[in-house]
Amino acid sequence: MNVRRLGRAVVVRAWAQQGRQVIGIPLAAAFGIVVLLLVLPQVMPGALHGTLTPPATGTVQILSPHVTATQAAMATALITAPLLLGIGASLISLSVSRSVLAPDVSSGVMESLLATSLPPRALFLGYVAAAFSLSLLAWGILAGGFLGLALLVIGLTGDSVRVTGSYYVTTLLFPLVSLLWTASLISFIAFVRPAWLKVAAGLNGGPLRLGAILPGLVSVVVITADPDAYGVLSWSYIAGCAAAAALLLITLSMIFDEQRLLDG
Repeated sequence: MNVRRLGRAVVVRAWAQQGRQVIGIPLAAAFGIVVLLLVLPQVMPGALHGTLTPPATGTVQILSPHVTATQAAMATALITAPLLLGIGASLISLSVSRSVLAPDVSSGVMESLLATSLPPRALFLGYVAAAFSLSLLAWGILAGGFLGLALLVIGLTGDSVRVTGSYYVTTLLFPLVSLLWTASLISFIAFVRPAWLKVAAGLNGGPLRLGAILPGLVSVVVITADPDAYGVLSWSYIAGCAAAAALLLITLSMIFDEQRLLDG
């Protein structure tokens, strides 16, 4: 068995166990964010959330010369949405990655695989690839579902609110780098401290979850306190999460030791 076959086998098993959740939860999250941020203010004007009027050159623009409260609220909602998508992607990736790695860590499957002719490095790469593959699928559904529904709402309401190409990029990249960070964190824990992923440890909630969503939470707080920092923060967040994820994976590949799995 090689890396590709192992990764495919792990993905097939995880898909059989978690396939509906991988599709259903991101779709539900995308739908919920659209309803909460974009639809609710249209149905209930008293539920307006924010009065920020974006600049004419921003990623979200209001085209009409006289800005209404509903237009400003929709613009605010659109600017906030990528941050919420990032937190959602972290939580979804936490669940998906853990479902790929934790059962085999806690049940002794990985130890059994180490006793075969499969090289330890192939074991490492196969499981990490499987975790990332399912997480990326969930990201595509989450980000694509949100963008599709958001554009539908904008088109139907006719509020003269427009999103630019930069908005599409940030809306796709925010949840993507959040997901990469979380999947890297889970993979790092799984191979360096495998005992922490066991169900008895309860780490699916608590410190690991906090570590996964902390970058997103910080970004929401900063944007809420200083909306004008959105542009700078967006690219800083994207670059920072991507760099942190890459650093974790590089470090993991350098310190990976199959003995930790046997001891865990």
